Amino acid sequence: MGEIEVLINQLNGVKQAVVVAREGADGQKRLVAYLVATDGHVVKSGIRAQLEEQLPDYMMPSAFVWLDELPKTTSGKVDKKQLPAPEQKRPDLAVAYRKPRTPLEQTIAGLWIDLLQVDKVGLDDNFFELGGNSLLAQKTVAALKLHQQTLPVTKLYQFPTIAGIANFLQPQKRNQLPEQRRVPKASLKKKGHLRNRPT
Repeated sequence: MGEIEVLINQLNGVKQAVVVAREGADGQKRLVAYLVATDGHVVKSGIRAQLEEQLPDYMMPSAFVWLDELPKTTSGKVDKKQLPAPEQKRPDLAVAYRKPRTPLEQTIAGLWIDLLQVDKVGLDDNFFELGGNSLLAQKTVAALKLHQQTLPVTKLYQFPTIAGIANFLQPQKRNQLPEQRRVPKASLKKKGHLRNRPT
């Protein structure tokens, strides 16, 4: 974790940061980064993007908690025991929230809510920006199999949103106009003959 802290502390906009492993409600330990901004104008979503270029996904913190200041012990060191647990809610993302609607979309959303420990997941939310990693990706694939859905893990990396995965698993049929049935010319002539026939 020391290596991760060093990288985060070198990022623009970060005044101080520490990384700890916290146990979630599911018993799984996750890396959580606690940060203090140099000012109030730091683009918080950009911190993850910068780290993604330097860290493998298994070293990426699943949550970023911004604080006004880090709690300190009487000796002046960071008091990690006093660090708050991350809120189990959808983080601020660059995309607007779109509610899952179809049964498949709702199934994927439910799986991610449990795995990622957030309160909701939108159609266009990126799995990895929500805290996903290679281990949780494998768990997603395994969970979908229980719902009779086969998703190669490589496709989750290719389509890391609910909308992308749902479209891969159940591609929408293109709206095609039904072909007009060709009526033989003889039939048309016959119909025309009957129409013009005197009564």
